[in-house]
Amino acid sequence: MAAGEKTPIMAELKAHPLKEMGKEARDFITNSKALTKAFQPIIWSAKPVLDPRKWNKKSLSDGLSAVARYEMKLLAVRASKIAKDAAGKGGAKKFEDALIKEYKEVKEEILNKVSLAIEEVEADKGDNAKGLKDCKAAFDKLDKVDFGNIFKGPRMTMLVVFTELEEDLEDPDEKRKAKALGEASKNIAVALKDFEDQGKAATTAIETLMKAAKTTKDNKGADPEFIAFATLVLKQEGKISSVLAKSSKFSDALANAEKLVKSGKISPGDAKIQAAIFDKMSNLDGSAKETMMAARKLKPDFKKIEKKLK
Repeated sequence: MAAGEKTPIMAELKAHPLKEMGKEARDFITNSKALTKAFQPIIWSAKPVLDPRKWNKKSLSDGLSAVARYEMKLLAVRASKIAKDAAGKGGAKKFEDALIKEYKEVKEEILNKVSLAIEEVEADKGDNAKGLKDCKAAFDKLDKVDFGNIFKGPRMTMLVVFTELEEDLEDPDEKRKAKALGEASKNIAVALKDFEDQGKAATTAIETLMKAAKTTKDNKGADPEFIAFATLVLKQEGKISSVLAKSSKFSDALANAEKLVKSGKISPGDAKIQAAIFDKMSNLDGSAKETMMAARKLKPDFKKIEKKLK
């Protein structure tokens, strides 16, 4: 085979949907015939024509697995929440149907992404093109994320909800208390949606940026200045990625609060404790802003490199 000559190479993906899940979600699925039947491995394959000096069957498989992993983690989070909601409740079918719907959506997203990934690899637009495209996508997404309110908006909503609920639950009238709990539940649902929307956007942007930086740093054919930029990004990884860990902690607090209110078994004292929990989380507001500043400081350097390499 002549140098640079391309050849068909098998690209295969076999993603097991339970792999990223915790025990509670796995048990919920494996104990259900409907879910066990639905949650089959996600399988995809193609035979792109590629340069064997750059690609082989294993590297393609590893790459496709990495593409699928983020969506699988999202599925794991959603499965965990549904499993917790279903615990000890009747009407299991509605929870099973909800989880099957989530699985189908994630499966479709994974299949679309791996297909696109192979198309880009087969196009072979050069050693810098993929990294430039991913970094640009990450910075564009970061610009749209309201880091100042990722935590602050939902946190303040929860603080107000439980501060008011503490007073409302002192009311001896059961109808008024039930109404207050209903209003609290609606407001918590809004806070959860706001956090999920912004948190998912932030997570996607940060993970895209870090993945692009790692790939570029290890790409010997990439531009030296671009490699230096990737190294600089990775030095900020701890600060930038810390928001992901804090996001998980905050998400758990929201879920626990929602579960407590939905149970109806909440006293004025419980409401006061919840208000205190969200009040103490005020430090999260600042950490999100720091993340935003760290990311935005990198963007001007990237724009210079992008202009140079286009």
